[in-house]
Amino acid sequence: MPTKFFLIFCIIFNVAAQLFIKAGISKIKSMELLTKLHKVIYLMFNPLFLLGLIFYGFGFATYTYVLSKIDLGTAYPISSIGILIVITILSIIFLNEPLTRSKIIGVSLCIIGIIFIFK
Repeated sequence: MPTKFFLIFCIIFNVAAQLFIKAGISKIKSMELLTKLHKVIYLMFNPLFLLGLIFYGFGFATYTYVLSKIDLGTAYPISSIGILIVITILSIIFLNEPLTRSKIIGVSLCIIGIIFIFK
């Protein structure tokens, strides 16, 4: 399987991790009366938060493999920018975050950057 596919899986795993962790910790805001220790214990047993950590583990393993195959100067920018693009889009769709002009311009510039890096 080409390394590009593993890089895409790395991006998918990291995006999933961030979305699940965000979903897991979003419920803590309503728990203002709890102490910090209670909040940490809550996270340790929160299935969404734990699933996010598992996806981070998969992302780390996949990224390690990618780094063994391609240069860091190629892998890191593509991975970071890919994650940024997908997170921005999914945050707008699933988390009802606002779509601003600066986000549109930023994501567009990131896409152009990936095209140049892959050439």
